[in-house]
Amino acid sequence: MASDYTHPGVGTDLYSVGILYSRNGPNDSVKFVVSTNGGSSFNTAKIVNTSLN
Repeated sequence: MASDYTHPGVGTDLYSVGILYSRNGPNDSVKFVVSTNGGSSFNTAKIVNTSLN
């Protein structure tokens, strides 16, 4: 988990949060999600990597 609360980026809201997590299943995956409103909603998601089991 990462946040920019001490040094917010130009043009962003305070308390942006990013979370990188892995998910186990038939296709393992690593995802990154971003919230620009302090975690109320996660409006951006990117798949970083996947693998077949």
